[in-house]
Amino acid sequence: ANFLGLKSTASQELLSAQESAQQGGAQLSGDFDLSFSLKGTLEKMLEDMRDARNTADLEEMKAQSAYSLTRQSKEQLAAEHKRHKAAAEAEKSQATKAKAAAEKSLELTETSLADDTAYLKELTKMAADKKAAWDLRKAAREGELEALAQASEIMKEGMKKE
Repeated sequence: ANFLGLKSTASQELLSAQESAQQGGAQLSGDFDLSFSLKGTLEKMLEDMRDARNTADLEEMKAQSAYSLTRQSKEQLAAEHKRHKAAAEAEKSQATKAKAAAEKSLELTETSLADDTAYLKELTKMAADKKAAWDLRKAAREGELEALAQASEIMKEGMKKE
């Protein structure tokens, strides 16, 4: 009875009753008294076993309940981590796409800037060439105007003399 964790009182009572009967120290009144005493002891042992089984069952139910709650909690935590991971991956994917779009836009802008800079250099050279040509034409026209003015003066002087 002790290996089940039962109270050893009932088993001790049974052993005590058997020893008394064998030693002859205490007289039991026949088989009836002995069987009644044994029956009471056995009933007490049965009750102790039932109590122990009920206690063990209760402890097992508590342990199973604690296990179930822990397992459920861990499963919920794992599911939450999985959702967070999926959300983070989706966010990362969107950020990667946005970065790629921004890099493409930067590349197009840099290409456009390079083209515009080359065109500006070409346009600046053309404007400088046109200015130089204009300056030459302007100087030639000024020389022509000066020559016409001198010719006009000479003609006016020539007409005065006549």
